[in-house]
Order: sequence, then structure tokens, then C-alpha cells
Amino acid sequence: LSALHQLSRSACRLWTAMPHPYAWVRLESSGDEDRTVSARAGHTLTPMAAGFIMFGGMDMQTRNDQGCPVPNSDLFILKLGNNRTYEWSPIELDAASQTPPARTLHTAIGSSKDEIFIFGGLHSAMPYQSLQDGWMLDTSC
Repeated sequence: LSALHQLSRSACRLWTAMPHPYAWVRLESSGDEDRTVSARAGHTLTPMAAGFIMFGGMDMQTRNDQGCPVPNSDLFILKLGNNRTYEWSPIELDAASQTPPARTLHTAIGSSKDEIFIFGGLHSAMPYQSLQDGWMLDTSC
């Protein structure tokens, strides 16, 4: 037990002597307030060459006929700026493009340098409607 106690004390001294490389820094939103993303949960944020693509989620502003919050199909791009800033911009889709059903708690992954694949999620909160569909977003257009 004494050897274990000594090892524990040595590890503790080593830990406190090591530099702390990680630190949170709060960023400031820049850009037009009317074009920014509303507070939300259950969305995805996928890194792509042009920036981070945000899709879907629930913002508590979109509600159904019974007043319950419902997911949305918002599509935004996030760009990180210099001087600890970030900016959201809505993404305009081709008018002929189909749009996936609104969803939250889905998955998304950059499947190539220009494409994002989304799958599943919840289409409504009350009653729960799970989705089993897949969609591809081409960001090269």
C-alpha cells in the first residue's frame, strides 16, 4: 500500500507540473442578427471546406397546431473569423432541389469533400415519428 501511495503522489506532482494546453474561449457572434441561427438542440454541424454546415434541430420557435415544438429543416453555414468571432449565414438551395423532412437528433457526416450524408432522426416530438431515410447534400454547387 505504501508503494501505491508513493506512485499516486508522484503522478499527482507530475500532473500539476504539466502545462494545461486546453482552455475555453467565448467567441463573439458577428454579422446580421436577422440572418443568424436561433438557439436550438438536436441539430448537426458538419465540417466542410467552405465552413461548418448546420442542419435541422429544434429551436422551440417552430410549433405544430397543438403548440408543441417541432423540428425544422434549416440549413446554415458557420464561418469562424479572426479575433475570436463567428458568423452564421443561411444557405439558399436550388429551387428545384428537394428538401429532406424536418428533423432533430439525426446523424450527419461529410461523405466526401463536397457532400454531406444525413440519416434518420425524429420528425416530430409528439407523437414521436422516427425517420429511416438518407439524404445527400451537394455543397459544390
